[in-house]
Amino acid sequence: MVKSGLDVGGTVPIRSATIIDESNIAKVEEDTLQLVDRTLVVLSDAVGAWNKSKDKPPKLLSNFSKYKRLYEHLKEWKTKMIENKNAAFEKKAATLREFVEICYIYG
Repeated sequence: MVKSGLDVGGTVPIRSATIIDESNIAKVEEDTLQLVDRTLVVLSDAVGAWNKSKDKPPKLLSNFSKYKRLYEHLKEWKTKMIENKNAAFEKKAATLREFVEICYIYG
């Protein structure tokens, strides 16, 4: 089990050696979308509180800028994943790889 840096409501089982194939891609998509949904809620709440705050410590500005970019990137990715729901396996796998790249970029 892995716990992300942001508290998105629990842990998500991640198997580093799991190979995605046609027999398990639907479950991987479902699990990933659930994680993204929870993360989007947390990011939205955090950024909303930051935007409403009158006291914005300069040392946190870069963190919240990063959170805003991550939020937008994940929203775009989620839209793409939903649009590809009935796509061929290769396209679905490519979209999941994009999620992994997002995680590396913002991780």
